[in-house]
Amino acid sequence: DPTRWNSTNYSHHLRAFEDVLLAEPPYVDAAGFVEVEQQFADYVQRMIAYGNNGVVIPGFLEFIDFDRVEDGQAIYPADSEYRARSAAMREHFGRLFQYADAMGMEVILYTDMLALTPPLQSYLEGRFGSLDTENPELWEVYRLGLEELFDTLPAVDGVMIRIGEAGGIYNLP
Repeated sequence: DPTRWNSTNYSHHLRAFEDVLLAEPPYVDAAGFVEVEQQFADYVQRMIAYGNNGVVIPGFLEFIDFDRVEDGQAIYPADSEYRARSAAMREHFGRLFQYADAMGMEVILYTDMLALTPPLQSYLEGRFGSLDTENPELWEVYRLGLEELFDTLPAVDGVMIRIGEAGGIYNLP
């Protein structure tokens, strides 16, 4: 939407789906998501007509609970808002992923690394003493999260990891 462009605001935030994402429960505006699903179906059809065979969609941490780390509740306890949010995200976005997959498109998520939520950061720093990316045990936590992702959202074919600049432009709610 060109009206959203602000040449004074350099940000990597694409604002994709922002109109249906909610800060509070139920976390996804179900009524608004119906329009998103139609727009996504139109987009997938257009991409197929252009000869593309895949879609790349932002997201990663939004879809997982880290259930395979320790007792399954080490990062997000059973009553965590993060669990409730990821369940809503899997339910709604899973339908987009399934549609694209059914149309023969590969579904690739993309994220920056290290991708963190406050509870994940607390867990990693508490367990390993820092966010040292040279520590293979730190990456084991992410590997377990990726296993969970691919098992709970089987239409997702891969994750593209972008490693680069970070800082304040990523500190979004």
